[in-house]
Amino acid sequence: MSILTCVLVHKQAQETFDRHLPYWKAWTDKILVVTPEDSQIQTSEQQISHGKACHVGEEATKRMRWMFRWLEGTDFTEFIVHEYDSISFDRPSIFNSPDTNDAIQGNWFRGEEHPDWLSESFVHPPLAFRRPALGALVAALGIIPDHAERGAWDRWLALAINKHNEQRTRIWIPSYGSNGFGVCGSGFSHNTIHEDRYPELARAVRNGARFFHGIKQESALKVILENMR
Repeated sequence: MSILTCVLVHKQAQETFDRHLPYWKAWTDKILVVTPEDSQIQTSEQQISHGKACHVGEEATKRMRWMFRWLEGTDFTEFIVHEYDSISFDRPSIFNSPDTNDAIQGNWFRGEEHPDWLSESFVHPPLAFRRPALGALVAALGIIPDHAERGAWDRWLALAINKHNEQRTRIWIPSYGSNGFGVCGSGFSHNTIHEDRYPELARAVRNGARFFHGIKQESALKVILENMR
């Protein structure tokens, strides 16, 4: 089997991208860089671009939809999707089992009902899935419009999967853990992990966390590396 790792990034995140690149490459066969057309980065890795720079909004969800459809045209059998500030130090567990073709693994969270959101759940990278799940995911994204969930792709993607599961064969969504925002088993995720969370981050790493999101600063990466067993 071969793994393709996609990294969503923009030119303002060049430094973080360069810092994380060796760690992404350690767990994949190929890196694919996904950028806005007006915010490309400098890299020797293959780079594909779509739309305008936008972290939250229709441009962001359109780019995600386009990326997943683009992946269908590749020959890879396993996929990992990172944002520039997500990083992993292990092979996703769903790749170790033959019975996970319908699974999309990620830092999944379920919150309370809120009038601003249609979905109670959301997901942070890294996302991991096999080719059969990719086809189901593309079908799921065809159910909802680009503007759903105000273009917040972490909720937009979760909403699409939830709607898909109401109508068709279920997509299984195993998490790296499932006990709330932050520490989640083998994952640790926030929008940004600031210094006041470094003690919590260090404990999570020592307890086995290997899949992270919100690692924007070099100092956060240093905490992970210093506490890795």
